[in-house]
Amino acid sequence: MSVKGYIIAMRWAVHTHSPTIFTTLSAEDPQTPGERPFFDESGGFAAAVRSLHYAPSLAKIRQPILSAALATGTTVAEDLSFQIIIWECLLPTLQGLRFVGGYFPTDPEGVLPFKFEYGKVVAVPNDPFRLDQGSGTFIGIEEKTFRSLVGAARNGPMTINDLPRIERRSTGFSGASYLPDGHVLGPIELFRPLAADLI
Repeated sequence: MSVKGYIIAMRWAVHTHSPTIFTTLSAEDPQTPGERPFFDESGGFAAAVRSLHYAPSLAKIRQPILSAALATGTTVAEDLSFQIIIWECLLPTLQGLRFVGGYFPTDPEGVLPFKFEYGKVVAVPNDPFRLDQGSGTFIGIEEKTFRSLVGAARNGPMTINDLPRIERRSTGFSGASYLPDGHVLGPIELFRPLAADLI
């Protein structure tokens, strides 16, 4: 296996930032031969890459302890539980999958686009007459993948190499994405909460 070095930098901008700040992606290919053989017989490098890949996503879905454990290669105590909200996607192509996550509201006041009525979740747009306003963006991680990440945080960084394989699925909708690593992203209107759980 050969590894070639690249320098990648990303900067994300959201609507609360200054109008002069834009989302940017920069990539540079420094002049390196990239032909040195690379061996990862122990699996340590793969575990580090996987851990550092998932750590920022765990921070985004308000799991800072799990994020820190994966980012630093440390473990968390067995008696520590993590509260999660389990969601489902309403797109037919993602039926049967469950996700752990939440949403970033479009409205700075964070108005929940749902209400609970007679034990059911009812979607309630903030202003149903305006077509130019969304309620927010959902971000999540497929539930089995998330539970495996919790296991890696409890049992040690090398166990992240045992992540379950995920069936590749297309969302069939250009406004949402489901990646082969278990990440999902889309308008909050396409998701609904199912349950709260402690892991």
